[in-house]
Amino acid sequence: MSILEKLSSRVGDRTEESNKAVAAECLKKPVLLKEIESGLLSDDAKLAADCAEVMTNVAIKNPILLVPFAGVLLKTITHKNSKTKWEAVHSVSLIAEFIPDDISHNLSVISALMFDDKSVIVRDYSTDIIANFAGVGKTEAEKAYPLLREMLYRYEGKHAGHALKGLINVVRLLPEEKNVIAGIAQEFFDHKKAVISKTAKSLAKCIPADC
Repeated sequence: MSILEKLSSRVGDRTEESNKAVAAECLKKPVLLKEIESGLLSDDAKLAADCAEVMTNVAIKNPILLVPFAGVLLKTITHKNSKTKWEAVHSVSLIAEFIPDDISHNLSVISALMFDDKSVIVRDYSTDIIANFAGVGKTEAEKAYPLLREMLYRYEGKHAGHALKGLINVVRLLPEEKNVIAGIAQEFFDHKKAVISKTAKSLAKCIPADC
């Protein structure tokens, strides 16, 4: 039996459990991911969504296994099916640090999703892609920095927590920006969302010394 026949949409499971079980099989036998890749490219929206969800669950446990599939995942981040799209963006966010060249080549597409996509989930995860990419090296941090700064204030700061996490990576690699970033962190100390305030304070602690 093909691993694809065990996916949620194929067995009539309306929960995530079947896809999680398939992901567990793929973690034990990574060669199965080639079949998942073929399903991700399918015109069947439900099948593609299932396969994207499997990719995410694999990436959560062992992101390195998805590096060979970075190309197809990046093609899928603009998928017309909403679930397929945000699962693909989530997967890419989890492997971003391992595929900096791929991220760099697709930066315009990713930043467009981050700034303009209708889905809050897609905007969150695409911001995470840029945030994680920023931690790879100085060149990556320089590319990510202006994008993260702009995202801080988009959508009334809804995604600021994700952008602030990215600035933690930026300030480690671009210490010359520490004064500007310190000011940014302070702006969010009293944010109404506790998670954003906490992240801002974590960022501030990273500025005077390595964290």
